[in-house]
Amino acid sequence: FGFRNNNVVIANTNGYLTTDPMGIEFIATADDRTTQTPNRIRLSFKGVVPEGTMGGVLATLMDYQVGEMRLEPYWDGPTLKVILGRNGSTEDVVSDPSELRVLGTNQLYEAEWTNNPTGDGGTMTFFINGQQIGTPKPTNTKPRITPLMPMEIGASSGNTSVGIPNLEVEYVSVSYDKPGIAVSYQNVSSGPISRADLQALAVDARNVTAPGPYVLRYSIGNGTPFELSINVGEMSLPAGRAYKAVLEDWSTGVGVPHPRELVMTRVAAQNCRFEDSDLYDAQASWTEVLPQGPVPNINGINYYCEGIRMGNYVQFQFIYDWDTTQMPANPFGDPTNKESYMVAHKWMIYDNQGTLLARIEQPNGEPLNNPARPACWEGTVDGRGVAIITANNRWQPHGTTRSSVIWRSHDPVAYDQARIWNTVPTYDIRVPFGSNTGYSVNGGDARIFGDGQINGFANYRVMPWEPSDTNALIAQAAASTMLHRSLLTETAITPNAGIWLKYTPFNQMGRSPVTGPGGTRDDRQIMPEMVAVYARDVNSTRPFDGRSMKQIALDYLTGYASDPVYGMENGRARPLYKGTGNARRNIRLRKHYYGYGEASVPETQAWYVQGGRTYEWMAGSNPLRVRVPGAGTDPKKP
Repeated sequence: FGFRNNNVVIANTNGYLTTDPMGIEFIATADDRTTQTPNRIRLSFKGVVPEGTMGGVLATLMDYQVGEMRLEPYWDGPTLKVILGRNGSTEDVVSDPSELRVLGTNQLYEAEWTNNPTGDGGTMTFFINGQQIGTPKPTNTKPRITPLMPMEIGASSGNTSVGIPNLEVEYVSVSYDKPGIAVSYQNVSSGPISRADLQALAVDARNVTAPGPYVLRYSIGNGTPFELSINVGEMSLPAGRAYKAVLEDWSTGVGVPHPRELVMTRVAAQNCRFEDSDLYDAQASWTEVLPQGPVPNINGINYYCEGIRMGNYVQFQFIYDWDTTQMPANPFGDPTNKESYMVAHKWMIYDNQGTLLARIEQPNGEPLNNPARPACWEGTVDGRGVAIITANNRWQPHGTTRSSVIWRSHDPVAYDQARIWNTVPTYDIRVPFGSNTGYSVNGGDARIFGDGQINGFANYRVMPWEPSDTNALIAQAAASTMLHRSLLTETAITPNAGIWLKYTPFNQMGRSPVTGPGGTRDDRQIMPEMVAVYARDVNSTRPFDGRSMKQIALDYLTGYASDPVYGMENGRARPLYKGTGNARRNIRLRKHYYGYGEASVPETQAWYVQGGRTYEWMAGSNPLRVRVPGAGTDPKKP
């Protein structure tokens, strides 16, 4: 690269210019022929195209095999060309010749496509220095424009063979009509109303001068009455209700409150309900909340929080992910060599009076990610490579980017047995559950021991409820009165000494991306086995220790928060295919259990399973005989 006339010069085809994904969203539909079609879009390039140029990329928007719009000079006379793409097919559109095009001089080249809303394709109009050249050209293709598209100059999807050597760039731009969304409202008054209208009810607060509360009363078909309290303005909370979360940085060994306190009163969505016809009526509505200000950032990692408020029930989920300086296309992009462990820290939860309501830390009071405890357990192993956990050398899981922590004000209210039976599939108890031998469940966790897999690992029937150790678990097994004694031998029970079922921060209850597809043996079906047992009988207990299956099921489900799958996109945790324009976007999987993965798209369109892996791969530990392709061996960058 160089500079000429205060403009950037791309010296040769070894270089190109690109932006982050532009985030341009158009209305998505189920029709591949029209989804994500702009009403009107214009590409502009201002600069100097060298004399003798026969083609090459001036500016392009490209989502590989999904959509494209590319502006080029054309070799056949003084013309311009645009390539339009949709779903892997492309169409070339060439302008009429024009003497206005003079290569070697600073000029503005533009192409504007306009949609035909009632039929196929549209029209393309070309401009040079603001003047239209020739007549608009009909197109058969409607370009598909997605939020993942970056703007590139001198390349297409990183391919610089289509670049223009010695290209001088003053500026490029893309302009488009904002999608129009027609919204209309009808006034409602007391009396009968359809369910659809009730679900679409909106409150016009433009002329409200007092915050309220205002009360909306309604009843559904069976006569059940409801009251909806409506407040206008800032969220007000009573004393004793969770109001804010404060991050304490323990990286120096002393807790230091971070200046960015997370006041969890910014409403992201309200009156949320399940769309299921039964659960819509059974479950009270809830409100999603976010912090009022920016979230803490330490060493390129953001410390997020999302919340749910439902009556006096409050739930906060603390999520960790790289910021855009580390991962510009987050949640996509290659995380290799990115620092993925958060610093040692705690979370403090306060009410609006400053009263401390809760402290999120390890069960023994230590901070999360305590550097005094290695992320990979260090200690003696038996002949099978299984960790011999001792009372004074217990292992604590460390969290990485894309893992999260859940805090609840109290346990949610449970549904009764009849409603569960009417709502979810339940196991036919006439067919007894299996996995009652010491070898019927296996798996492994390289953070705890170095071998690949071991029989008995993560069998929920005999996993300790709380953090334990080898001798304590052996003694507990000896005292158990459960019927299936094969599970109680030392060989069967000791692989579980380093894992437990109670939810604690970053606890994965034995789940591991390297045990193979599906996680632990008890979690490879439509619902985890412990949840299925509870659904069948809400009063059931675990034979091993009499622990309530309700408690085990709730904590096991909560433990999914620990899995490193919570990529933050535009500051929110949401499914990759959810949202306008995302349902059909072209995403590929990389660096997973089976190998490198799909390689045909740029990394900005790939989800890397490696990102946020919770293992510290230590060369030569115990010995480490498991290798995951692409994982690397740097203990600080798993």
